Amino acid sequence: MTRAGTAGAPGPLAQFEAVEGLGPDSRVRLRDGLQARQEGRILYTRVGRFECSGDERASVTLVLDGRPRRAGDLGVGLVGRLLRAGVVVPAAP
Repeated sequence: MTRAGTAGAPGPLAQFEAVEGLGPDSRVRLRDGLQARQEGRILYTRVGRFECSGDERASVTLVLDGRPRRAGDLGVGLVGRLLRAGVVVPAAP
């Protein structure tokens, strides 16, 4: 737990395992503390910028509300890229 009383982000190994085990029912949420903002097809965060296709913009917008989302609802390929970039983390089932 972090000082604020919430679970911290997973370490690199857990993040890798989440990518390897990714499926349509996998749940993810926006990583805490990113200060994410979307401008057109670009998502800007504290860990860098992430470019998405026009078709992915609506899914990226959904991620920004911080609620857990199913990979199948967002697009498994997009979620895999977001996990690798450190933008999203696995969410509790």
